[in-house]
Amino acid sequence: MTESIIQPQMFKLPGLTRDVVLFFNLQHFMTFHKRVDGTTIKSFGPAKRFQWQNGHQTLTALGGMIGAPLTILIVEMAMASGAKTIYSYGSAGSTGAETFNIGELVTPENGYDETGICRDYGNSEPFQPIVPYFNVRTCRAISSVNSFFRLTPENVERYRKSGIQLIDMEAAPLNCVINRLGKTFRPLFVVSDRVSTTMEWENGGNSDSFREGFEAGLDLIAEI
Repeated sequence: MTESIIQPQMFKLPGLTRDVVLFFNLQHFMTFHKRVDGTTIKSFGPAKRFQWQNGHQTLTALGGMIGAPLTILIVEMAMASGAKTIYSYGSAGSTGAETFNIGELVTPENGYDETGICRDYGNSEPFQPIVPYFNVRTCRAISSVNSFFRLTPENVERYRKSGIQLIDMEAAPLNCVINRLGKTFRPLFVVSDRVSTTMEWENGGNSDSFREGFEAGLDLIAEI
């Protein structure tokens, strides 16, 4: 990255606070904006941004970047604009043999990048440790992929043998890039769906338990 001809700092973007929270889902971002009485929503490249106050601390929220490539682009810009610690809040699926409950808040201890982003940064090892979020249940690992529709029984069995308990589309490559550039990444997830022991998909995204867990997660993010 440091030898790249094109650098993020070459693009003029507004300065950000040291602490930044990513919301992959734009609806989650808008819900949080109302919750913390955020400043006027403005653009940050192809993403959206606002700031909020927690006591004497000012923080920035960035939202609207589903998928690893766009998320990495935004985070590269964010770090060039002053971000030092990157938090994230989103939903994840449970793939473990012992499934998490829908609505449960979880943070991973490791990330397994299956998107290919790690290789863009010259890192051939896709399995890397993650700094967990605060005071929530941890899982051994999360796998990040490029598609919603690749969750075959064979892949689930592979995850279970490897101890991978969650799946999403951004966390593992984010962790790789943020660590490579000397910053800190701390992800928080609410479990929205899961694969049962009989390999059936249980979608809880519209359930009361998911909504309760999602709201509890917003409370944690608001008090960083």
